[in-house]
Amino acid sequence: MRERLMMVGILMVFLLGMAGGAPAQNNKILDSISVSEMAAILKEDGITFELAKDRFGEPLFYFKLGGRVSGYKVGLVFYRANADNSRYSEIQLRSGFANSDSFVSMERINEWNGRMRFCYAFMQPADKSIIIKYDINLKGGVSDKNIIEFIEIFEKSLLNFISFCSK
Repeated sequence: MRERLMMVGILMVFLLGMAGGAPAQNNKILDSISVSEMAAILKEDGITFELAKDRFGEPLFYFKLGGRVSGYKVGLVFYRANADNSRYSEIQLRSGFANSDSFVSMERINEWNGRMRFCYAFMQPADKSIIIKYDINLKGGVSDKNIIEFIEIFEKSLLNFISFCSK
C-alpha cells in the first residue's frame, strides 16, 4: 500500500510538473489578421513602417529589410478581406527592382525560382523590372511568431536573390 501511494505521489508530481513546467507564451493563433494586429507585430519586432493604400484602396505597409535602415523597400499587401474589410486571411511580401541595363536575365530568374521553396521572382514584361514575392495563407491558423518568421524568411530570400543575380 505504501509503495502504491508513493507511485501515485510521483505520478502526480510528474503530471503537475508537465502541466505547469513551461510558462505560457503570449503566442496568439490567427486565422486572419487586422491592420492594427499587423502593425503591433511589426512594432514588436522593431520594424519601422509606413501605412498606405494600394491602388484598390486596400491597406499596405511599407518598410525596409536587409539593413532595415538603408535596406530594400518591401510592401506587405493584404488579401482576402472578410465581409466588413476589417480582417484579411492572406498576406504577401513583395519588393521590386528596376532592371536597368538588364542586370539579370529571365533565364537567371528562372534558375533562382527553381532553387527556392517559398519566394518567387518574375520580370514585368512592360519595363523589365524585377518583382520578388512571398505569400502566406493564414487560414487554419498561424501564430504571430510565424508571421515574424515569414518576414525573416523573405528578408533572407531577398538578400539571397540580390546576391544570386549579382554573380
